[in-house]
Amino acid sequence: FLQQYSYGVLYYLVPLLLHALLCVGIGVANGVSGLVLVGQALGFVLVQLLIYLVCYSVVIVSVLLTGNIIIAVMGSGVLLFYSMIIATIKALLVDKFLVTSYVVETQMDIVAFSPIHLIINMINRMTEGNADVLVYTDYMGDYVKLILMAAAYTAIALFLYKKRPTEAAGRTMAFAVTEPVVKTMVAVPGVFLCGYIFSGITYNSNDFGWFVFGCIFGFIIICPLMEIIFRRDLKALLHHPLQLAFNGVLIAGIIVVLHFDVLGYDTYIPDEDKVESYAVCIDDLGDIYIPHDSSMEYKFENMTIQKHESTRKLLEHAVELTRPVRTNQRMDGEGHYYTGMVVKYNLKNGKEIYRSYLIDVGDPQVMEWLGDMYENMQYKVGTYPILNEAWNTDYIGVMLDFGYTQENLALSADKMESLVAAYKEELGKLTFDEIMEEFPVANISFAKGQPEEAANKDAYVSTRAYVDEFDFYSEESGYRIYPSFTQTLALLEEFGVQTAFQPSVEHVVGIRVEYYFYGEDEFGVYRSENGTWEYLSEEGEQEQIAQLLPCLIPCQLADSVSFSGRVEDNINVHITYYYEGEEVSEYCNVKKGMLPEFLKEQIK
Repeated sequence: FLQQYSYGVLYYLVPLLLHALLCVGIGVANGVSGLVLVGQALGFVLVQLLIYLVCYSVVIVSVLLTGNIIIAVMGSGVLLFYSMIIATIKALLVDKFLVTSYVVETQMDIVAFSPIHLIINMINRMTEGNADVLVYTDYMGDYVKLILMAAAYTAIALFLYKKRPTEAAGRTMAFAVTEPVVKTMVAVPGVFLCGYIFSGITYNSNDFGWFVFGCIFGFIIICPLMEIIFRRDLKALLHHPLQLAFNGVLIAGIIVVLHFDVLGYDTYIPDEDKVESYAVCIDDLGDIYIPHDSSMEYKFENMTIQKHESTRKLLEHAVELTRPVRTNQRMDGEGHYYTGMVVKYNLKNGKEIYRSYLIDVGDPQVMEWLGDMYENMQYKVGTYPILNEAWNTDYIGVMLDFGYTQENLALSADKMESLVAAYKEELGKLTFDEIMEEFPVANISFAKGQPEEAANKDAYVSTRAYVDEFDFYSEESGYRIYPSFTQTLALLEEFGVQTAFQPSVEHVVGIRVEYYFYGEDEFGVYRSENGTWEYLSEEGEQEQIAQLLPCLIPCQLADSVSFSGRVEDNINVHITYYYEGEEVSEYCNVKKGMLPEFLKEQIK
């Protein structure tokens, strides 16, 4: 055994060393430091050799377990990739059955107990940095895992070598005891994959029925096929009925456990005395764009709501609601208005638990809890980076969007500081009622650029947000200015920003209204409808335009109120108007309940 094993290693190692030496020689000839090259070459050879040893040992085990080359190749594939296969099937089943699951990158994997899985994880860690020279010594933990895995498979191979009967050649499996294990290992993931594929046939509420049908179909095909492969006889379809029964019961049991949430995954909520803090991300409520990061990632890292009664009650409501509702519809026609949220539980034992829930914002009690949570400064600091004392607020200007006009404003350091201070104060005082009852007057983005350029600017304003003279290379966007932000608006006006423009009838060239409807009407009948109406000022339709203008809110401002449902979902408006002598176009929404009567009649 040792002789054959050594030959197999040398067949790979000798060409590998020759290759590495050749590369070192080429590098030295081109003026690269020999010391650096030798270190890199040794690290390269070590990693490649460890990868080979693990895969080599696995293939030996597979060959010793089987009796012919075709089955040995199939067995090698299973052993090399099995934990990746299980991780994929697990992700598919979680997505299909566990309604509240929310998977972050650190939780996407299972323990890598298969070689290729472990190798890919190591290579990903090696390549995620941007270093010109790979520091191989940084990955000693991965090397230890590979060495232990290679040693374990080699020991198994030696044991099988000693125990393998000489008459095993030609058999499907050299050891009868391994046959049912291998069959189950292959059949169960294959059946579930088949079920998942069939469940994608439809997106309606009967996808579980298609999933079960797919599993039955896969079971009928895969399990008898395994018998034919192992027996090499078409008559062996039902050769092992107990094996078929075991696989069927196992698959059915897993489906039952997941479908009925027997383990209580979706209804689980950590006890309050075990929770250190909560991070709560509500859809469409305070999402801030951060360059090279995401709003949700910021919230997970910086929001620490502690022992807050309303937050706890909101989460308990969400846990009870989410699994029974399971809806992608925001409204159900019965006064319920659903929105989603993602929660991170930071437990006192250091564990992190993530869940995705629905809440009913059509419920006044829910809105009361939500409002109380929003006005908690731990929530606000975890939502708005500008309120975080540890956040870098060395801004050089702002980008302003008033809906119908956009402007860039570059400021000197002292003016920028005063504007940030005023905005932070008013944002900190912003109440949930103001968000729900008022429309924002502007979106404000805080920009960063080159500090030495900003030092030479006092106050420079450019309209329409197309600036060549001054470069804002990145910005934090998603912040709103509400009518109550009087200090902020006063400072912007002092710095030369025109905030009051609203197009009137004489400015408007035309308005196009687009209506669309997909779904069930009040009689439960699925319908699809659409219509387009256009109103042009030169055709004497000023009266309709005058009625429409007060009902409109530009989409850039409306997206901040989508959470409260204060715009009509099925109507888009495109308005063309003159501003500073130029013809400009914007998309708008219609404020909820303000649709003019003449347009109601046309849509009806």
